[in-house]
Amino acid sequence: KEKKKKGVSQKLSKDMAPEKLCESIVRLLDSTGDGSTDQAMIAADVTALIQLSHDARVLEQMARTLTASSAELILGIVVDVVERHANDDKTANLPPLANALGWMSAVLNAHFVSFSLSPAALEMAQRASTKVSHEIAKANSLASLDGLLSHVLGGQALPPPFGTTDETYTVELFELV
Repeated sequence: KEKKKKGVSQKLSKDMAPEKLCESIVRLLDSTGDGSTDQAMIAADVTALIQLSHDARVLEQMARTLTASSAELILGIVVDVVERHANDDKTANLPPLANALGWMSAVLNAHFVSFSLSPAALEMAQRASTKVSHEIAKANSLASLDGLLSHVLGGQALPPPFGTTDETYTVELFELV
């Protein structure tokens, strides 16, 4: 007779003390070694945990309580959430990207050494790096419109290119010895 474990995601609330929340997740993750815990349930529970907003200090404390294997499992789930944000326009059912990035940062900081020695963790970090680089490039391309949009929305005249004309500046070359 197989006994099914219940996930903790049904019990999560924003009012729950982060320490209690993490204890539940740690117990669940630590039970994965005996093969009795459903991986989909673990992913759902960790995703529900990511859904809740926590202070960076609290995230760091929670991440430090994880074993290396549990931290690696959480890293994989967080990387999946980040990838789904980057690849899918339908992100309404996903935890906020800021929450996922906060968890990723906390877990990477808390388990830097063990992750640097784990090929699986290095592969996940590479996947995360690729997505983060892509998002940075996308954000940088949007940032170039910020000044233009603020001028248009403010009804202000646009400045000449680079804010100067030939008459308003001089260039002097100095030779440094």
